Amino acid sequence: MLHRVNMASSNLTIHENEVCTFTVHKQSPYSWVLLSTLFIWSISSLPTPLVAKASCQNYHFTELQDTIRKVLFSSAELTGNGCYRIPAITKALNGDLLAIADMRMEHCGDLRSHHDINLVLRRSDDNGLSWGLPQILVDYPEGISASDPSFIVDPVNERIHLFFNKMDHLLAPAIYEHMVMYSDNHGLSWSRPRNISGEIVQPEWRKDFVFITSGNGFCSEDGILFHTLVHVDFGVKVFYSDDMGTTWKTKESVITPADESKIIIFPDGQWWINSRVNGRGFRVVHRSIDEGMTWDSSIDSSMVDPGCNAALLFTKDGQRELLFVVNAYHSFERVNLTLHISDDRGVNWKRHRVINEGKSAYSSMVSQERDMIGILAETGEYQTIEYFRIPLPWIERLE
Repeated sequence: MLHRVNMASSNLTIHENEVCTFTVHKQSPYSWVLLSTLFIWSISSLPTPLVAKASCQNYHFTELQDTIRKVLFSSAELTGNGCYRIPAITKALNGDLLAIADMRMEHCGDLRSHHDINLVLRRSDDNGLSWGLPQILVDYPEGISASDPSFIVDPVNERIHLFFNKMDHLLAPAIYEHMVMYSDNHGLSWSRPRNISGEIVQPEWRKDFVFITSGNGFCSEDGILFHTLVHVDFGVKVFYSDDMGTTWKTKESVITPADESKIIIFPDGQWWINSRVNGRGFRVVHRSIDEGMTWDSSIDSSMVDPGCNAALLFTKDGQRELLFVVNAYHSFERVNLTLHISDDRGVNWKRHRVINEGKSAYSSMVSQERDMIGILAETGEYQTIEYFRIPLPWIERLE
């Protein structure tokens, strides 16, 4: 079912005759895909079955032109103590930006304790300047929740993969299911979600606290898809597909210490993972030169971290390689959302830019059109998920 959200907010600005994307929810026992209609509307024309907060032009520039900071998901919209959490952002091959998050109804508990979490998507077709209305993309019947979304875009095969973790509190409480769905039309419609737990989770782990990292996986230059699977007690495994996501396999090695982790495959074949590690005060880096058979692990003493999921991005333009990390840059508090940049694959971090000084937590990152970096991050006490658009030349001028 489509849940109502509260529109009573002084920040809500809806302009008469503004063009927005309205989403009609298709009612069924398992509702994966929504039907979209483009239309002109005002407050009085909102249909009663759908109540949603919109701020289609409510963006503002920060320190210079082309830099945007905008709230995409606000927990104040939800009833009770509900919240939006766990952001992920990607760029479709047509240039559209897709931003997705958990919509946690009534309270902010995670998948293990919550019977009603849906996945909500917003789209921008103008490089982040404006965003369409939220669409409920995955909505199981109450008692079954979907959480922790993550994207991989496969430019070789022109497909977007969306992963999430699922839990059926009615029939299989405390058992994680690991789901994937895909889109071949830039996220306008999606396949039915498929359970890949039997392919990526070894049998002795099936009843354990094991989940796919939220945010982003990675697609190598030759179209192989890579992602990370977390066992909270044992560490991380890499899982991958070399057939467009038709089948999935998991590497045997367990990477430790590691919790939620992001992976990059460099063009020369080196595998590079950046990991959350709880209680250490720093992030940990893992490198492999034998396709994940063995790993060299080290604490990155320049990357303080409170134990929080972070964002990782690699770009290559000719011979120029840049590596970006966004994290809560503090040894024990989730504050100081900071963008770090390296031109030597993370050996040295040459520039650090604080994006949000206050409360900050999970984040996701994407390379955008016109030399921009896009960041989607939790801010406040899980009160908002904000989008930041930052010009790369501005970042590189910082010393």
